[in-house]
Amino acid sequence: MRVLCSIAEVTPQQWDALLVPDDRPFSSHAHLLALESSGVASPDSAWSPRHLVLEEGGALVAAAPAYVKRSGSGEFLFDGAWARAAERMGVPYFPKLVLGVPFSSVPGRRVLVAPGHDVAARTRQLLAQGAQWARANGCSSVHVHFGDDQAWPTLEALGYAQRLSMQYVWRNGGYRDFADFLERFTARRRKQLKREARAVAEAGFTVKTLRGPEVDPALAHRLHAATVERYHHGPKALPLAYFEALVRAFPDEVEFVEARRHGQIWAGALNLACAGALYGRYWGALGPAPFLHFAVCLYHPVAECIERGLTLYHPGAGGEHKLTRGFTPTLVSSGHLFFEPRLDRTVREFLAHERAALEQGLPLWQHETGFKASPKGQAHRHGAKPRSG
Repeated sequence: MRVLCSIAEVTPQQWDALLVPDDRPFSSHAHLLALESSGVASPDSAWSPRHLVLEEGGALVAAAPAYVKRSGSGEFLFDGAWARAAERMGVPYFPKLVLGVPFSSVPGRRVLVAPGHDVAARTRQLLAQGAQWARANGCSSVHVHFGDDQAWPTLEALGYAQRLSMQYVWRNGGYRDFADFLERFTARRRKQLKREARAVAEAGFTVKTLRGPEVDPALAHRLHAATVERYHHGPKALPLAYFEALVRAFPDEVEFVEARRHGQIWAGALNLACAGALYGRYWGALGPAPFLHFAVCLYHPVAECIERGLTLYHPGAGGEHKLTRGFTPTLVSSGHLFFEPRLDRTVREFLAHERAALEQGLPLWQHETGFKASPKGQAHRHGAKPRSG
């Protein structure tokens, strides 16, 4: 195993040969390089690259995007309670090693294995050696964020504790058009959604999607920065350089949903469409407007997914408002390995209570969707078939 301080230490061809379609775009060499070249992931940031790679005969056989973290910035798994517990014990919580993608909650493979190799064996080998490296370099723990369910048995065998978290994801049920999608809801909820969409139009807003050379990264960044400054006290906006690098890296996948009022830009969302799916990234607005966020980030993208035949729309982290607007509650698992036994026990007790609360809440969340009684309304686990509460 080698540890890379930059994704540039391997070529795009070497790294991307490990990918399957679902790994794109976030785990691709181009995206990881965009994060590094823009300063989002660098030794001076909260995400210091330490990518793990396994080589055999000079060729990459497995790899994992990995970062040493000295704060929880840019994560969508909140572990502040764990850090406070460690402080009370007199145990350093930072640095920690995180396997995942900065500023992304999209689930997927966290260990990339070359075709033709035993996936479980290579995953186990990489994770075991990665944990040895983390312990030797002063890390308190190793965290595998938003992984795929297929890797969980390997993580469990290596001593990882499982954390379940809830996300809201739209799945295409073979709808003919947006009106057909609305028929999925009860009459009361369908009336609500129509009223929200009508209010945006009556306020004078027009919403459309721009693609390719029409996408202006500076505009997307300006809206993003304005919203971060207005609503999020503490975290800083991502730099313009990252937006520019993202548009350069994915000219055919990047999209911008813009909302204009009387011809003037008011709001927008930068998204990525890849491998039959749409991924919501960065929303921003110059000021508040009733229901405009729903129109730009939920209704308009869903309508376009139906029109284009995309199978999935992952709108980003959080937001229980998505639950009542056609997005299915979805359980996603992460793995956490702590080297300090006392902290490990404390975290496992926390996770047991958290998991019980999630499982008790699932039937209520399913009811709150406003869907007509149908298997489509059941909660899902990422990568698995629908299941009941």
